[in-house]
Amino acid sequence: MNEPFQTNARDFEPSAAWITCPEQKEPLLGGMPATYFRKTFSVNDIRLPAEIAIAALGLFALFVNEKKANPDVLAAPFTNYDKTVLYHVYHIGKFLHRGKNKIEVIVGDGWCNQNAPETWGFSRASWKTTNKMICTAHLGNDIYVSDESWEVCQDGPVYRSALRLGEFHNNDLVPSYSSYAKKCEPPRGKLVRNHMHEIRECKKLKPKTAIESDNGILLDFGQNIAGYIGFCINGHSNQVITVTYGDKLTDGKIDNLSNAQYITDETLRKYFQVDKVILKNGKNEYKPLFVYHGFRYAFIEGICLRDAQNVAAFAVRTSFPQTGEFSCSLSRLNTLQKMCLASTEANFVGIPTDCPHREKNGWTGDLQLSVEQMLYNYDCATDLKKYLYDICDCQLDNGCIPCIAPTAENCFGYDWGNGPVWDLALFEIPYRLARLQNDFETAKNVLPALEKYYAYAETKQNALGLYEFGLGDWNTPQCLPKDATPLALVSSCSVLQMTRILKFFHTELFGSDGGFAEKESLLANAIRAAFVKSDGNVADNSVCSLAAVLYYNLASEREKSLIFNNLLRVLYDADHTMQFGILGNKYIYRVLCENDRSDVALKLLKNDRYPSFGHWIRQGAVTLWEDFEGTNSRNHYMFSDISAVFYQYFAGISYAFEHGVQHNTIRLRNIPQIKNLRAKLFTPNGILQIQKQTIATGVEYTLTVPADSVTTVIYPNGNTKQFRPNETYTFTIAK
Repeated sequence: MNEPFQTNARDFEPSAAWITCPEQKEPLLGGMPATYFRKTFSVNDIRLPAEIAIAALGLFALFVNEKKANPDVLAAPFTNYDKTVLYHVYHIGKFLHRGKNKIEVIVGDGWCNQNAPETWGFSRASWKTTNKMICTAHLGNDIYVSDESWEVCQDGPVYRSALRLGEFHNNDLVPSYSSYAKKCEPPRGKLVRNHMHEIRECKKLKPKTAIESDNGILLDFGQNIAGYIGFCINGHSNQVITVTYGDKLTDGKIDNLSNAQYITDETLRKYFQVDKVILKNGKNEYKPLFVYHGFRYAFIEGICLRDAQNVAAFAVRTSFPQTGEFSCSLSRLNTLQKMCLASTEANFVGIPTDCPHREKNGWTGDLQLSVEQMLYNYDCATDLKKYLYDICDCQLDNGCIPCIAPTAENCFGYDWGNGPVWDLALFEIPYRLARLQNDFETAKNVLPALEKYYAYAETKQNALGLYEFGLGDWNTPQCLPKDATPLALVSSCSVLQMTRILKFFHTELFGSDGGFAEKESLLANAIRAAFVKSDGNVADNSVCSLAAVLYYNLASEREKSLIFNNLLRVLYDADHTMQFGILGNKYIYRVLCENDRSDVALKLLKNDRYPSFGHWIRQGAVTLWEDFEGTNSRNHYMFSDISAVFYQYFAGISYAFEHGVQHNTIRLRNIPQIKNLRAKLFTPNGILQIQKQTIATGVEYTLTVPADSVTTVIYPNGNTKQFRPNETYTFTIAK
């Protein structure tokens, strides 16, 4: 992992060792029992500062005097453990008392030690090892380190943890601590202090409905989340509670058939998204420690309907705060905004994932399409930066990067799925951080990785000067031919965007274009020659093909008009349904609005016929789905760029940094369908906000301008006006 994420040398004492259990139990149904470590010690002065630095392979939970002392969950976030191992530092003074104290560290399999065979090969990852941990506790004047004086065992309550399957918990078990730890080999990766927002329980939900059947109770929490259930109930010894999680019902029952398909051991599939708890006599409190699931529904066996009232769902995610707000008088846009936020939040648990259940993989393509809306809606720059370095950690010597990160070289990601469209994430993340956060330091740190990848891509350029490898307009509706948009078109456009980003960085950082202006011109001409025809046709005139050429500004002024008219005709012929996949979704709304046809964009967004967002909503969707048919995951965020469109085009509010100066642009578009609107962005220089209200005499706007910035308002008639920073203005545009 690159700078500025580093190890603080003061956090770990040189004498601290990686330790593990000397005798390892066998895996049980795709998961190992958790490893329990314990250290007792004395504290004389509890007024002194007390903190502990801790890392583990895989996930850990920290307890001090039997109270959970780390406020986060699922620690630490996933990385390429051959390159980087994250550690946390916690203040634990409030958990200590004078005299004898006890620290316990419980380590579950997590990402590092996956034992369930699956398509992506993490069960054979090069970093796979025994559960192990390292720590240093600075307790005032005393220092305690992980070493062979720690007690250890594997017979505690968590007797099987499997991140892709579920956790088995026995409340009747008490750790024996029958052995002492042994020192073990450290991981190959460098210890790096975690600077991300922590993964936390960010929301608690009670069931909306509870339906009793012969063998259990089906709970509907009304929202699709990443997380788990928890409860506090009275039970009896050997009472077994089984929880099956899912985001889809078929005939009133949870249907995990599609989501479980990539568990390659068929005997383990029945345990997909299943937690099991064996109760003890009396009061039982339960939450899993080392797993999370993607679900809206939970089917619980082993409890009565009365006890179901004590069950809650806990939504977990990387806890970056929401900083952007958008709402308007059109309920469909408000619904879609909520769906974008919910899908984004459920798919950022340490890394940005495609889905919180089936894969939990950090697909680069999903992120590159969504990074703008994430920076508009959340204070997540540090978290995106961590993921950017995850990608860099996975880059091969020849420049190739995988389609998922983190991953290991002997696992999935390097031979399928990667290619310019997905790999664009390596470029888009630092570019958006620079433009929206004025963070050019990150760009400088990763520029060698960008140039290394670009050189690798150039080795794949064909005789026509084009690029044709990887994936294209993914997840188009089944009614559309899979090759409707040529891969060579969108793949080459993605390399064109990489070229433009490298030109921008070289100009900003070094004062010259680095030769990328010429490369840009050559590639743009090659794309035009191959796909743009003089009559305004593009390839086979798919929505994505037509929109891509306009989005990347690859047509002459005369051609633009012809292509755009073709695009309008194709949309009309399709009854304004979404005849495109995730790339078309990125391009089409922006192209329509840029050409003052937000009315057509709204027809697409408000359409209820298949394929459309409205078709999902009519079927009860509360998050964005993976496919238009609803066959697979019902919690994907790869269509979420529409949230950025809401801010930038329907609200007309955007900003970017140029040469260190924040430039705000407010374009007041005449969109009569939207009577009232409010949009707020928390920019590096303060709040940028616009409110629109339709009144009898016209449209009233209230504009809040942040400090230290240049703000330009573009009126519907094309006139412009500069507004002074750090003030609020109210003005009316008459009918």
